[in-house]
Amino acid sequence: MNVIYLGIFINDKNLGGTLENKVDIPHVTLEFRPKVIPREILGKEVEIQVTNYGNNNKNEGYKVVLPEEYARYFKGEIPHVTLSYSNASKPTNTKNIKFDEEKRLTLMGKIGIFTDNGVKYTLN
Repeated sequence: MNVIYLGIFINDKNLGGTLENKVDIPHVTLEFRPKVIPREILGKEVEIQVTNYGNNNKNEGYKVVLPEEYARYFKGEIPHVTLSYSNASKPTNTKNIKFDEEKRLTLMGKIGIFTDNGVKYTLN
């Protein structure tokens, strides 16, 4: 199994988005190409707090705060959920936008892995 990333997959698949390309599987990437998969957290339901919104006409997303018990698994720069992106960009660029609009929202998600065969919540 080829694991592309460990993430928190948002339950609500219709988060919106105003740019050309909507994200099909909204998520927070915890770690890209993880060397070790923390089995103990796979399948756990997680509440994520949205704190800010950003849109620079290339990428659009929410800045989020992860629950304390899962924050240590985050290996990126800014925890966020990409909502949409333009044809001139890619989803991975969302971390570079300014999340300058305050936004308060709670999202529910589940920890899993994204593989070449889709999202999985166990290693079986």
